[in-house]
Amino acid sequence: MLISGEPIAGVPVILNRGVAVFGASPEPTGTRYSQISETKTDAGGKYRLSGLKAGDGYQVEIRPPFPAADPTWHHQSPYIQNLPSDATNEVALPDVNLLKLTQSIAGVVVDPDGKPVQGATVTVQLRSGEHLARMTQSGPPPWTESDHQGRFQLKELPDEPLSIMAYFANPKGGRIRFPAKLNVDMNQQDIRIVLDPSLRKEEEE
Repeated sequence: MLISGEPIAGVPVILNRGVAVFGASPEPTGTRYSQISETKTDAGGKYRLSGLKAGDGYQVEIRPPFPAADPTWHHQSPYIQNLPSDATNEVALPDVNLLKLTQSIAGVVVDPDGKPVQGATVTVQLRSGEHLARMTQSGPPPWTESDHQGRFQLKELPDEPLSIMAYFANPKGGRIRFPAKLNVDMNQQDIRIVLDPSLRKEEEE
């Protein structure tokens, strides 16, 4: 486990194994995760977890002593991974490259006439195009909705260049259409996103 390219020691690492949940049907209705192993990174940032067998589903929790996460490390919630079915020995995971989560951005969503837009989903991603999941178990998600004044705020974001997107969710599902996107400055607090509410009506028809 690294931060700014240097190993970080003493970080708790927790392994959760997925267990299928069954209801009245013989088919599983979901998965429940329970902790089976816990350790801490050593002076070299290394860790070892045990308790899985080949084919098991798992999630890993990382609990650094300050807000930090690796948004590209897909072995933690909400991602679900499976140990290879032919695994017979130790399986090496990719390095965790922690980013401090100290960035905060804020702004307003307005319509083409400059009036506030309420209920727009506002989400961020890394400028590289990598989507962000929830960064920590207890922290806020990297998405929110604009309030009655069209305002929004997002906290505990990676200290990296970000882009932002606002849109109305299509109640019928399917892909997002007509989103408003722009790149933002680090810790920018005066973001202004123009989103046309009439597009929402088109999606609902």
